[in-house]
Amino acid sequence: MPEPYRSSGGASRLNFLNRIIYLLHRFALDQCHFARLCANGDVDGWGGFMQLSALELASLKQLPIFSRLSVGAFDQIAESLRLETYRNGQVVFRQGEQARALFVIVEGWVKLSRLSPSGAETVIHILTRGQSFGESAALAGAPLEVSAEAVSPALVARVPSAALAQTMAGHPEVPLALLHSAA
Repeated sequence: MPEPYRSSGGASRLNFLNRIIYLLHRFALDQCHFARLCANGDVDGWGGFMQLSALELASLKQLPIFSRLSVGAFDQIAESLRLETYRNGQVVFRQGEQARALFVIVEGWVKLSRLSPSGAETVIHILTRGQSFGESAALAGAPLEVSAEAVSPALVARVPSAALAQTMAGHPEVPLALLHSAA
């Protein structure tokens, strides 16, 4: 079982995400427990980066989008991957923004919606654990056609577009993994 990580600079205070990952491993918390932690204020929109342990990487590798990748391709993506937390109602990105990353839900729920010119919102999809979003715009370098918003406390893996493109150039299985995860 991994030990809890210490925040940078040797400070004894654990950052929010590290505490949650430690608890998830130690107590095998399910999504409901994760949501309860977030509802109690233990997660507050942390958006930083942490060094992932072998156990966390193995857990991410089990998600559908990553499970089809070779070790080399996954390791290359993992180097640039960032874990971000979102509170219920917090926006991940807005329609019309420039796409800069692919997102994969590790825990929680995310709503994809589109605004009409009159301002009416249409819900396109509700996504959960293991599902990805933003991949086509990220690969095309295009503006995002939808908005993404957490509809529960959510833990999301963010893979920058440049890192994804670089990995695709050296690993032909990456585009196929993206296609399979979207199906």
